[in-house]
Amino acid sequence: GRRPPGRRPFSPVFRHEGAAMVDISAFQRNAAAMRDGEWLSPGVQYPGIEFKCRALGHEYLDAFARNTKIQARLVGGEEYLSAEQKARINIDALIETALLDVKGIEERGVPVTLARIAEMMRDPAYAELTGMVFNCASRVGRLLAADFEDAAKNSEPVSTRT
Repeated sequence: GRRPPGRRPFSPVFRHEGAAMVDISAFQRNAAAMRDGEWLSPGVQYPGIEFKCRALGHEYLDAFARNTKIQARLVGGEEYLSAEQKARINIDALIETALLDVKGIEERGVPVTLARIAEMMRDPAYAELTGMVFNCASRVGRLLAADFEDAAKNSEPVSTRT
């Protein structure tokens, strides 16, 4: 179809008759990446680190509910679960359903295995690591390589900015 006036090819937001509009395609996610996983960086502040994650979808919610029921039975009801227990259930569901692989993290010069990452995520001292994985899993399927390529083609070089 024809692109409305003022819309940049890589941006789902455009102006039409003076009002900001959002193209419906902005809400569509890559179903294959959500199901099979996608390599994502947790951010520019962590150069070289990537996690392969699935989206936080039905499997994640099912694992969270199942693990909550199991733990609730052990303590006499869900209302008796502590915040720490609920956080552990949440992390276990993330590890079980979303985290598939890791690259770019070493421990004493040796690449860290997925099993070691899972162990570290269960340790409160590594809350930042857990947050990085949640960040990646929440973004799976949202950003497509083609979007970045279009953005790069349509952006001015950094050296020309003032």
